[in-house]
Amino acid sequence: MKIYFVDEDDDQRETYSLMLQECFPKDPSSPVVVGIAPRPILSDMRFLVEDADVVSIVLDEQLKESGVATYLGIELAEYLRGLDKKMPIYILTSYPHSEELSDGEMKVEDILSKQDLPQRKDIVGARVLRRIDNFLDVSSDREARFEQLLRKSMSSSLEESEKMEFVELDYLRSAPFEVDEIYSDEKLKKLDALALKIQEIENNFKKT
Repeated sequence: MKIYFVDEDDDQRETYSLMLQECFPKDPSSPVVVGIAPRPILSDMRFLVEDADVVSIVLDEQLKESGVATYLGIELAEYLRGLDKKMPIYILTSYPHSEELSDGEMKVEDILSKQDLPQRKDIVGARVLRRIDNFLDVSSDREARFEQLLRKSMSSSLEESEKMEFVELDYLRSAPFEVDEIYSDEKLKKLDALALKIQEIENNFKKT
């Protein structure tokens, strides 16, 4: 398991990656905090939620300061939330009560203060781990249901509702996308691909 921490400043990224790691028990079952630099545009960051090993994401708010990123942490959080609505996402900032974050509190699990982190690391760690447990439970339930439908499809016919559920679960496993923005060209292409996949599976069911 790993937690991605995104920060535009090399020194800050190293410092707070270590500080976040100290929030968790020192044992093999704890997640590993991996610090990474932001990429220029939002779509460059979708790998954060597509990595099968990631269980949580922490974002620095001032990602624009280096001049590389074209977005703030809260804007990246909103984009990632569209790709994966269950992924635990946090903002780490020196200004937790800033006006720009007040409107974005509903888009993340919590807004963490850099100043308070050393004193609250045990509390922060416990809360993050609880959210990770919930996230893993949801992911496990999805995977178990997918395998259940897959096994059933091999021995008997799926009902129409089950076929659609099977296709949706398969798609969520391989390529999550932002439902709220389906009218963009990129999202329409993905919907077309999904429709073809549904048709292909239905054709296969008809042959059996």
